[in-house]
Amino acid sequence: MRARFRGTDGWAYVVLVAALGFMLTADAALAAGNAVPPLPDRRPSPPEIASAQVGKPDHGAPPVPQHKPAPKPALPPLPGDQKSVPWTDDQIAAARAACDHALAGLKIEYTQLPPIRKGVCGAPAPILVKAIDGIAIDPPATMRCPLAAALHRWFTKVVQPEAEADLGARVVKVHNAASYDCRNRYGKRVGKISQHALANAIDISAYELNTGKQIVQAQSWPKLVPHTGTALASKSEPTTTLKTTPKTSAGRLPITMAGFAPPLPDRNSELDDTAKDDSNTAEDTASAPPDPAGLFLVHIHDRACPYFGTVLGPAANAAHQGHFHLDMIKRRKDFCQ
Repeated sequence: MRARFRGTDGWAYVVLVAALGFMLTADAALAAGNAVPPLPDRRPSPPEIASAQVGKPDHGAPPVPQHKPAPKPALPPLPGDQKSVPWTDDQIAAARAACDHALAGLKIEYTQLPPIRKGVCGAPAPILVKAIDGIAIDPPATMRCPLAAALHRWFTKVVQPEAEADLGARVVKVHNAASYDCRNRYGKRVGKISQHALANAIDISAYELNTGKQIVQAQSWPKLVPHTGTALASKSEPTTTLKTTPKTSAGRLPITMAGFAPPLPDRNSELDDTAKDDSNTAEDTASAPPDPAGLFLVHIHDRACPYFGTVLGPAANAAHQGHFHLDMIKRRKDFCQ
């Protein structure tokens, strides 16, 4: 009886343990089912959103416009690089006929050249001028015939008479610093086309006399320029008459020492006794005789104005310190500096 009880008691023990295990499992499941879920993270701020999206493609958002700098405008082509339109036969024939008429009876040694056309540069009937009324052009200059005719008048009516009056000699050669040259004014990348590009201009920088002496403009142009009163002379006037200054019986301009401007003071000098003493040099300069070569250059510059559309010399700008620029551009009023 005792043994059987023990056996029954053992089974009861097993059943009791199983029941307890089941109850514990059920309680755990119930606790898990009733557990409160964790709270979500706070909403990220805009900078955090931006930082999180760096490097991540967003196919839904429109692309952000990129502000690129405006491209620089293209530079215009140089005169020689522009579209070239050949001269027509009629243009060439008319230019050569006008050339023959302009040079008829003038003592000019020249060679007829073929038409020049490079971009917008050139001339339909250019000539290579070697000498004008016994004055050699060194080197020979390529130009249009109206310029050659104007040079002939200037040489014969101004240059030679002034050389004889101022220097007691005759000019036998002039130095051609530039004639035909396909470029803009002053050789700039952008700007108006030069009259040199049209074979309508010449730069003269030096004069050789029959005595062997050379007058180089860069060396002989006077620092104090006498006033001859001719810079405003107009083409409409006779070439033997000037506006404001009477001529001597020899037909040339008189120069008085009162016509010289006093030198400008040194802007860096201080107003001390030395500066005051230096100011007296204006009187000393005015009492000294003018250099004949300088007077010659001033005379032929001022009296060139009625013959050309443009006359530029040292008074114009630094680019013309060493030569006279002479061209035949058509203007309402001649430009003479």
